[in-house]
Amino acid sequence: MDILFELIIELLFEGAVEISRNRRISKWVRYPIAVVLGLFLLGLLLSLFILGGAICKKNILAGIFVLLVALVLLCAFLVKGLHYFINREKNEKRK
Repeated sequence: MDILFELIIELLFEGAVEISRNRRISKWVRYPIAVVLGLFLLGLLLSLFILGGAICKKNILAGIFVLLVALVLLCAFLVKGLHYFINREKNEKRK
């Protein structure tokens, strides 16, 4: 059951990423999918921050580790997003 759940989520996630990058698909479809995908990822990061704060009350070292992992993921998410939009703007100016 776990493998089936993982397969379905992976197909949905990969499909959403590919749709949001494909310029042949209308902006009215791509942008909402990208926003929903981004909000989902930010929700996961927020839950990691909340989990890290809750764990800090019982075990400081484990809580700090979870908070650091969440912080690294947030930084990676922001850097990747900014890199994508900067490259996109450069490509649009060339056209």
